[in-house]
Amino acid sequence: MANYLDGASENDDDLYVMINADKRDLSFTVHEGDPTQWQRVVDTGRKSPADFCEPGKKTALRSAKYVVKGRSIVVLIRHR
Repeated sequence: MANYLDGASENDDDLYVMINADKRDLSFTVHEGDPTQWQRVVDTGRKSPADFCEPGKKTALRSAKYVVKGRSIVVLIRHR
């Protein structure tokens, strides 16, 4: 399941949340805007401390495809 939260109405950043409840890894496609505008903030499928990004150290996406590990959540942010 993927959910895009548009922050425009609140003059705020956008969020894109991908939730994989399956035990298998699943490929998601970011459908909103240019993928390079999105930065990974959280990926619970990564080992600590790489699962949460420090402020100012977010990683931009290189592709619209993103593999979410089994039983993991990924949160992306797009600044306005």
